[in-house]
Amino acid sequence: MRSLILPLVLALLAAAPAYADIQGRIRLAASAPDPASVDMSSDPFCFRRSPHARAQSLRVSEGGLQDVFIHLVRPEAPPRPAPLTAAHLTARDCTLQPRVLGVQAGQRVTLASEDQTLHALRIHDAAGTQDRRLPKAGMAFEHRFTRPQVMARITCDVHPWMQAFVGVVAHPYFAVTDETGRFQIPTEGLPDGRYPVALWHEVLGTRSATVAVSGGEGRLELTWDSAP
Repeated sequence: MRSLILPLVLALLAAAPAYADIQGRIRLAASAPDPASVDMSSDPFCFRRSPHARAQSLRVSEGGLQDVFIHLVRPEAPPRPAPLTAAHLTARDCTLQPRVLGVQAGQRVTLASEDQTLHALRIHDAAGTQDRRLPKAGMAFEHRFTRPQVMARITCDVHPWMQAFVGVVAHPYFAVTDETGRFQIPTEGLPDGRYPVALWHEVLGTRSATVAVSGGEGRLELTWDSAP
């Protein structure tokens, strides 16, 4: 029996479709200014947790630009249902993490708190603004962004420095750059071709580009011209 299982497994692996990614890196040409300090002294808990907090709106590491939301514009691909798994935003040390998140329209987003202080979150959704409270650590709620929106914003009425941005698109072909400016966009179900790409950054604004996809693979390297 064992001798029959191995050939069957190998045959199934060979028959399974292989998918690749659009990969790349976004850089900032100029040197980024030093991040401004954030005064959290209005809330003793926040100040204890982050007495030397810095703004997160423009983060660059070794030239790589973090928190760029990248998505294909109207990709010519069959519609795909939203993922069943939820995306996550967490109030931690009186900041919302991650700063920038991408989801597919209809996907659940779990918002949770790890802080022993009140967060009064305001979700600026294209379908209607919603206010939700997270009074203490361990509490959470779910939200669905049902309409595409680049970008939806989440703020806190108690802590004005707290905010996060959610890119909501109607398909799964999107990504957010990591701390080194790198990203990967899945290409499952995406036909080969040339696709327009939109890029968004909280401080630097928007840019457009084009990526060629062949055999499920693509490459996009882009340098943002200057800091503000």
